[in-house]
Amino acid sequence: MVYMEIDKSTFEVTAVETVNAYGDDTRLEFSDREFCKKVDDSLFTFDIPIDADVITLDNES
Repeated sequence: MVYMEIDKSTFEVTAVETVNAYGDDTRLEFSDREFCKKVDDSLFTFDIPIDADVITLDNES
């Protein structure tokens, strides 16, 4: 599930909360938003640490 909070005066998204199939929830709150700003692609790169445990979430039992 995905829940979104919207500012009723500006109609901007102020928060997003997700709940996955395992009941884990993640909440992201947004402040000082800037739109149409150029950002470097390297900000969207994620390298998994060598000692990390990777858990694949799916709907299969």
